[in-house]
Amino acid sequence: MSPEEGASLIIDQNGNDTKIRPEETSEISIEESSEKFDKIRPSVSFLIFRLHSLVCIFSLALMAVSQALPKAHDVPYLILRLEQMYILFACCIGIITELEVSQWLNEKTALSGMMARGTFYLFFAIIAAEESTETTGTEGHLTSLFLSTAGIGFVISGGVYILIGLFCLKGLRDKTEKENNERIRKMIAMQEIV
Repeated sequence: MSPEEGASLIIDQNGNDTKIRPEETSEISIEESSEKFDKIRPSVSFLIFRLHSLVCIFSLALMAVSQALPKAHDVPYLILRLEQMYILFACCIGIITELEVSQWLNEKTALSGMMARGTFYLFFAIIAAEESTETTGTEGHLTSLFLSTAGIGFVISGGVYILIGLFCLKGLRDKTEKENNERIRKMIAMQEIV
């Protein structure tokens, strides 16, 4: 086989045509890239923090959905609707905060502190427990189930956030988030190479 047969034509930075044989290329093979992808994995602490965030989002979503389900209350209609709107608004704010969509909510509000966020979730746990005991009977059974599940999630989330605040683990949480973002950037760069 002559040196010209297996060569490929590449245009360099100066616009010159250059013939390079496959063994001379510095491209990463699929096996090498998959080995490098295996090395780029998120840390365990990042996965724990992400799981905790998912529990918070799930609890907030259950609480928001439970506001639309029928309830058997003896409360006047206007007060019930105002309470539902208040809870729905707070759930939306909580979901936006957990998804870290709004930088303003994460840095400038009371929810930026872990202790305050834990207190927020424990407050919602009390509301969920109170509402789940009120919704009894056949038409409120699904609502009661949603509220009980949300209440358990809120107690767990609130407790974990208070522990994060007490042990000053917000820095660790932010550090693992930053490291994961760097890993994602590396993976994207490696995919562009391949």
